[in-house]
Amino acid sequence: MERALAVLLEEDPGEDVAVLAAQVGRFKFFTGDHELASQRIETALSLAEALSLPEVLSQALNTKALLLVSHGRRTEGSLLLRHALEVALEYDKPSAAMRAFYNLSDAVWSFGDRYEEAAKTVRQGLAHARKVGSRYWEWAFLGYGYPFYALGAWDEVLAMWDELPHEDWTQARLANGTVLCAAVPVCVYRGRLGDAGRMVEAVGEFEHSADVQERCYYGSARAQLLLAEGEHAEAQRVAESVFAEREVLGIGADAIKEAFALAVQAALALDRLDKAEELLAVVEQLPPGVQPQFLNAHDSRFRAHLAARRGDYDETERLFKGGAGLFQELAVPFHLAVTQLEYGEWLAAEGRAEEADPLFMQARDAFERLDAKPWLERIADGRIEERAVKSPGS
Repeated sequence: MERALAVLLEEDPGEDVAVLAAQVGRFKFFTGDHELASQRIETALSLAEALSLPEVLSQALNTKALLLVSHGRRTEGSLLLRHALEVALEYDKPSAAMRAFYNLSDAVWSFGDRYEEAAKTVRQGLAHARKVGSRYWEWAFLGYGYPFYALGAWDEVLAMWDELPHEDWTQARLANGTVLCAAVPVCVYRGRLGDAGRMVEAVGEFEHSADVQERCYYGSARAQLLLAEGEHAEAQRVAESVFAEREVLGIGADAIKEAFALAVQAALALDRLDKAEELLAVVEQLPPGVQPQFLNAHDSRFRAHLAARRGDYDETERLFKGGAGLFQELAVPFHLAVTQLEYGEWLAAEGRAEEADPLFMQARDAFERLDAKPWLERIADGRIEERAVKSPGS
């Protein structure tokens, strides 16, 4: 495509060149070549404006928005995505509209952590795909389960997974990648490691994909499974390799967020406090306007564990409370319950069982709603008061 475009650009560019430039820009973005992607998208936008090509205009605006968001300019990116959707709907361009629905849902939660709005946008996109009879986009939206996972709608996540084609999963390649960051954690946290393993194994070729997104979705899911299986060193290595792609995908991408938490959990489980400090510093050094609240909440939670190991009790309590408060604001029940449980375990270990009991009760209620059996067992063993603080993820 790039070679064909180079030839066509030497001639009088028309609609074909605009379409091709938009496609090349889109593909170059997903291979991580943002400089060339930006050049091709600007060509597509100029031609789309000059030749009145609404489909190309919407698609090129969409890709330009992704470029902006991945470089931290999320306000501009979100505005462009909303306009790309408006153009596509106004001119009845269903393919462009569904891509805009899809990427807009990603943008509103990746950086704004607005999971309710994201889930609503996914449902709208899914309805639009079914209305126009696009099986590809129907599967794409069914694969976008992360907002539902974050909100605790775990049964809905697994129902979305069940509706995807699995015998020939390449029919819905995009969906089978994105769904990993939702369905695999749900299975892991419900103790269904066999199901999680089969999900990861089914798309093993993603490990060496040319698409950075596919590699990251796979890596994040594999790290999740490795951590649950007690393979902490390998889990840390895989999670860090995903987190290293944050400059390409943006710090707010679901796979990047999950990889950060998994890498720190593994480091703490291995007692590699220097590595945990190094990872936490990456988030803490981000400009305030770029820091996703989801990562800030995890940062407080993990800093609480480090403070506990130092014996800094006032700081431990402050940080556990801060992390729980941020997770509560985000309305993400599982991570809130885990933080409450860890805080309660620390209090119990310090001989403050009466203060710990309400936290255990709140965490238990959440784990019961989520059917998170391993976490219920951790609470229900009846000896919480006698245990030392557990490492996160243990």
